[in-house]
Amino acid sequence: MGKRRRTVRQLADEAKLDADTAIVSLWDAGFGKLLNPNDIIHRGDLNRARRALGLATRRELETGRHWMKMLKMAEPEFGTLLEELGIPPEEQTQKLPHKAISRLKGEARRRGIDPVTGGAVAWDIPTKESKGCGTFSGKTSGCISSIAGEAPRTD
Repeated sequence: MGKRRRTVRQLADEAKLDADTAIVSLWDAGFGKLLNPNDIIHRGDLNRARRALGLATRRELETGRHWMKMLKMAEPEFGTLLEELGIPPEEQTQKLPHKAISRLKGEARRRGIDPVTGGAVAWDIPTKESKGCGTFSGKTSGCISSIAGEAPRTD
């Protein structure tokens, strides 16, 4: 079983908001007793708080409807996507298994969608086909040294 309670700061970090903005949003949703980022939101209020901050609840993450809406797909396309992600039809039930949720989060990132907030992602996620810095081999790679302002090493 997951954590029974979370702090305002933890939810704010998950929603990619600063703590003050999260507190104000929570006040608007009826959480008037929260005054500080370290204040605890108890388990019974967590779903309401998550919705107030624009986050999906754990139960919503387990539904295909949530992912179809986030990925802007119709049901037949979504079924095809699940099969492409290696989720067999017998696991495509009302409640998606954890491996399906994990793979759908990865697919959302690949499409430039933040799987937590549903908003557009501003960074590029490297794919298997992209030519990145490569794997770590124990030597300083050209990418790291170029970030530090040095010329890439060729050894």
